[in-house]
Amino acid sequence: MKVVYAKTFEKAYRSLSPSIQTRVDKTVRLLATKEEKKPYHPSLRAKRIQGTTDIWEASVTMKYRLTFQLYQGTLYLRVVGDHDEVLKNH
Repeated sequence: MKVVYAKTFEKAYRSLSPSIQTRVDKTVRLLATKEEKKPYHPSLRAKRIQGTTDIWEASVTMKYRLTFQLYQGTLYLRVVGDHDEVLKNH
């Protein structure tokens, strides 16, 4: 699956610690390998953000989340960071 990083995602990613960046990389790999017939990996706890039709969130850790959209086989990564801040700025 093709992966596209929004500028907001790239900026937030650079501000994370190297250990969290490693966890983000793992989360992105798991999201990008999703097949149409398989659900998201359970560890991602992926779910649609309430009040939206096409924006999803996935867990990086219990504290960190990322938001994304899927469109025509492309994974668009929107933002990554602290759980509460990411959901405020989805």
